[in-house]
Amino acid sequence: MERYDRQLLIATSIVIFYMFAGTILFHLLEGWSFVDAFYFSGVTLTTVGYGDLTPHTDLAKIIAVLFAFTGISVVFYALGVIARRYFEREEERLQKIWETTHPQQLIQPVTSIAQGITHVRKHIGAITRKKREPTRTAILESARKHRDDAATIMRR
Repeated sequence: MERYDRQLLIATSIVIFYMFAGTILFHLLEGWSFVDAFYFSGVTLTTVGYGDLTPHTDLAKIIAVLFAFTGISVVFYALGVIARRYFEREEERLQKIWETTHPQQLIQPVTSIAQGITHVRKHIGAITRKKREPTRTAILESARKHRDDAATIMRR
């Protein structure tokens, strides 16, 4: 079993354990139904805290505070494990792209786009020096040509 899988299994198991332990504890201490106790546990662990259910006995209040502090830490740990694995996979995917793509293939589209922008600027400059407004069609045609060049390079 991979390290990530083991960490996720442990974190998920602890979150599920906390949910069931909280459900049973608050059912016994407050006399709530299992649904209400489960609901309170979930609302507490996710830090939502609607306030519609609150513990009334001193022991239940103390346990709720301890339950919140430790349980929220466990939930955040589980989310951290999931996020870390997501970013590791994304990094692996990008690394494979980088290793299989020649650097020139990565630079050519950017270069072509930059050349296209320069060409459009020159075109606009030449037209404005002649005291004519550049036509939208002329600008779009020039930009389209360079975009198509970049797309051709990317397909190689």
